[in-house]
Amino acid sequence: MTLFRGILFVIATLIIPLADQHVVSAEVSTTTPDAYYSPVYITSFGTNSSDGAVQDVGLQFFQLKNNGSSHINLTNWSVSAYASNSLVCKAELNSWILAGESVISAQESVIDSRTNKNVDNELINCMQNINNVDLILLKSSDAFGQESVHDAIAIPPEKSGAYERRSGALSARTGDFAVDFKELKSTLVAGEWYRPLEDTPIKIVEVMPHSRECSPLENTLGCQDYVKLYNPLNEVWPLEKLRLRIGYAGQNVTSSNAIVLGGSLPAGGYGVISTKTNGDALSITNSGGWIWLEDMHGIGDALSGTVINYPSASSSSKTGWSWAYDSATNDWQWTSKLSSGNLAPVFEMPSQDQAMDSVSELKPCRPDQYRNPLTNRCKLKDSSTSKLVDCAPNQFRNPLTNRCKLTSSGGVSGSSLKPCKAGQFRNPETNRCKSLTSSDSGLKPCQIGWERNPETNRCRKVANASFASASHPVQPYGDSSKQYGEWLIFSVVASLAVGYGIWEWRSEIGESIGKLKQFIRR
Repeated sequence: MTLFRGILFVIATLIIPLADQHVVSAEVSTTTPDAYYSPVYITSFGTNSSDGAVQDVGLQFFQLKNNGSSHINLTNWSVSAYASNSLVCKAELNSWILAGESVISAQESVIDSRTNKNVDNELINCMQNINNVDLILLKSSDAFGQESVHDAIAIPPEKSGAYERRSGALSARTGDFAVDFKELKSTLVAGEWYRPLEDTPIKIVEVMPHSRECSPLENTLGCQDYVKLYNPLNEVWPLEKLRLRIGYAGQNVTSSNAIVLGGSLPAGGYGVISTKTNGDALSITNSGGWIWLEDMHGIGDALSGTVINYPSASSSSKTGWSWAYDSATNDWQWTSKLSSGNLAPVFEMPSQDQAMDSVSELKPCRPDQYRNPLTNRCKLKDSSTSKLVDCAPNQFRNPLTNRCKLTSSGGVSGSSLKPCKAGQFRNPETNRCKSLTSSDSGLKPCQIGWERNPETNRCRKVANASFASASHPVQPYGDSSKQYGEWLIFSVVASLAVGYGIWEWRSEIGESIGKLKQFIRR
């Protein structure tokens, strides 16, 4: 019997590859395995013995706990029971366990005083009518089907009843059953096997991203940021597993951008979310962004059909306006007409004679004016030309500029102009006087090689093609008297420079002449 117990404790620490659903083999280890720390482990279990017979020990229930800080998906996890190295039952887990929560599974017939909350009695029905359960393994499989053991409990054959793990003895594997567990004397209380919300019929139909600044005594819908929801079904729909998110993908979750919802929406009803989970006023970024619904714990992606991208409302013209869904056009658009919280969005622009709430304190417009709903400015009801001064009899009003312009019929435009001088005529395009182009007009003749332009009466060089090519290079052209004067000035300046040089070096020149004379005399 002692040898048999030793073998059971060794098996409790091994990773057991499954050959099929009924038979499993394991290698025998001669050493105590290292402690394995897993965020999920078995905290308690219960066994029974039919008529006190040792060989009829079966598993009644087990309790798991997530001791970590993150929610864990238990899909591909399992709790397996073995008898004499053979797999007799495998309970597949397909739910989530929330951070810090405990969950219980039990046989359908074992919901007694030991378990009184959120018992899942569907997982281990296969454990009924099994014999000699001596090993319980908590395992998980990776994407490639490889299994890892997260917890192992070896049950001595003579033990039956309910047991709970001792405090601080999570990973103890000493071979002594009493070290790890003690007899359970209290009632087990556990949380729920959490199954994330994967879909919702609830829709977002209106967003107020830039509310008005209102008086403390005013309590209207446009005085606060809000999100309006709609239930299109013909039945009441709960909101307790939903969370409203504001921001963008990957943004850290805070109390300001993640609001857990509660209550329910009536069939075909609307509801407004204007406060955060802690009761503070909801604040939506008015520069544009995304709003969507998701599972209350943020598990999984945004729920299909609930992601709304609203444009910027930072402009003062969008203050108090909402971005809403128009079911008539099947499109989103801005509206300044806000409906109550339990009604559908309204798309009605204010009339010319109707004052909006935001302009109630503005100076009233004149009787011949109305207030522009987009700019809040007064604008004339009549045409813009009704108050203009009449044009003169010889003028007409330009329809494009509303300015008076001289008429061109009957020569009226030139009737008051000063007559042109003799030898001039009036240009019909500019009404300016222009000289005649006749040859006897008194114009100065053009010099040789130039000709008169008949359009401007100005002299211009004759084109090269009208002259014969010269047989010698072109000589500089200029006035000979001007050239003589230039040379005279140059001669005078040069003479003065030479005289000044002789005067400055007169001593040296005299000495040089004396030396030259002495040389000649020799």
